Amino acid sequence: VKFLIEASGDEGKGKAKFRLSVGGKEIEKEFTLTQNEAKAYEFKADLKKGKQKIEIEFLNDDYKEGEYDCNLYIHSVKYEK
Repeated sequence: VKFLIEASGDEGKGKAKFRLSVGGKEIEKEFTLTQNEAKAYEFKADLKKGKQKIEIEFLNDDYKEGEYDCNLYIHSVKYEK
């Protein structure tokens, strides 16, 4: 299965990072956005048949008032067989 996750971010001490898991299986341990503007990122996974929960965990939420605020925005999640 191929997953397309469209994401963007606001940079803090670095670009936004996330972990991707599907059906309790970790697909990507720590993925760093390559740009701050919206972009579709592709991930591949072998999954069991049936319903699978997709989890995207934001890993580096940094904030310092008046200086920086790292954010992750998920615009869409799509999958293809």
